[in-house]
Amino acid sequence: MISFTKLNFFVTIVLLYSLINMFTEVNSVAINNKRGNFCDGFEITLPSGSTPAKNGTKITVNWKKGDSDIVKINDVELFNDKGLLNILWEGDKSFNSDGTATQTVEIAAPQDLKLPAEVLLRSWGSTANGPNCFKITPHFTLNAY
Repeated sequence: MISFTKLNFFVTIVLLYSLINMFTEVNSVAINNKRGNFCDGFEITLPSGSTPAKNGTKITVNWKKGDSDIVKINDVELFNDKGLLNILWEGDKSFNSDGTATQTVEIAAPQDLKLPAEVLLRSWGSTANGPNCFKITPHFTLNAY
């Protein structure tokens, strides 16, 4: 009976070591700290004069790559404080040689959203190696058309 208890103890120690080692490996491989923050400088902005905006109209969204590792812009989403309202644009947009990008999107709020409403835009960018970044604009007023 004593040998069975020692065996249980040994198996428990081996399992704990395996679990701890597994999480340590994930942390060291997931994102290399020497790269710094891969989102640094990635920005989404609206052109001046586009806020407040009218529902059903088009606006131009601007991005800056900055010092980030972002290589593609994936979407523009309309949000309010309760969550996602609508995906305004989906694609695979690259930055220009000057590190900027633009996309014209139509502001399209769901019919059940009472206007005027405070909203914001969120945009996803992806790196060549897989990690994604998202950025949001400041809140702005969305008015009825």
